[in-house]
Amino acid sequence: MYLPDLYDCFGLDDLRQKQVSKAWSISEFSKFKTVDLTKSFAPIDTNFILYDKLSPNELLVVSQFLGLVINSAICELELAIERSKKECYQNIIERFPVSVEFEELAENFFKEEKKHSEAFDLFLTKFAETTKVTRLQIRQILPTLNESKIEKFFRLNGIIGGQALWLVTAATEEESIEVFKKMRPHKNEIDPFFYHLHRRHFEEETRHASFAFLMLELINDRSSLPIKKVSQCIDFILSDLLQVSWVLSELVKTDNVHKLKDSHPFYESLSNVLPKISGYNIAELISYLFKESPFVSLILNPRSNKVLSNYLREKNYLSIR
Repeated sequence: MYLPDLYDCFGLDDLRQKQVSKAWSISEFSKFKTVDLTKSFAPIDTNFILYDKLSPNELLVVSQFLGLVINSAICELELAIERSKKECYQNIIERFPVSVEFEELAENFFKEEKKHSEAFDLFLTKFAETTKVTRLQIRQILPTLNESKIEKFFRLNGIIGGQALWLVTAATEEESIEVFKKMRPHKNEIDPFFYHLHRRHFEEETRHASFAFLMLELINDRSSLPIKKVSQCIDFILSDLLQVSWVLSELVKTDNVHKLKDSHPFYESLSNVLPKISGYNIAELISYLFKESPFVSLILNPRSNKVLSNYLREKNYLSIR
């Protein structure tokens, strides 16, 4: 990942211009009139915990559900970034001004994050239409974040000068990049709308993923030493726990799938899969989700990402000395 110097005005402006010149428009997704339910979203291999217990159609449905979880998690986290802009960005930049170029780069970052959330929401809406349910009903079986206690914590943390949201943002940006890398070899198996969305998201994430790290640099560079070290340690632990606990708690909403089973064969098949999970104890499931689950493990285990892990190690985040 290219990380420009926080105080290099020319470098920051060059990066912003590159982002703007290569930006895509959400209107290009209008060519996808429906979602192909004969195609997978997050391809499943033979290591999948239920692979031998599911029919080919059930494996397909599970891959599609995992894809929906990923899309909703990314959509919700990027919306949270936009909703927390005042507390976690504007308040900080007022205390620690950098340059006009940095602020312009930031505005483009928030613009792209809003566009990304709208693009993922468009896919989820199209999936709802394809399976004959409402967008609200889809939300009831997928991770959502709006006005949750976790999002409120991010804002409060930002108000007191913390960096938890930017740690989660850095993790999410890198995770979404890795998700597409795992997806790319399976292009022909994946629904075209789903694949194109993640490819376009990947392209812009690789160009602006550095912004979260620049915000971390700014907060740590300007904070006093005692506050900085305590904040680094506490915020890292909390951001890690909050992201993981959020996704795990939201996965419980799969109980709502049963309410939709008469709406479309997708939900009927998914509701038939859920009882087969009951044969595993919670420790086995948690271990699998963290280490081996297709794509979801990337979201549940942020420290598995090499870029973020290297950064945290270099900055000694878990030490207060």
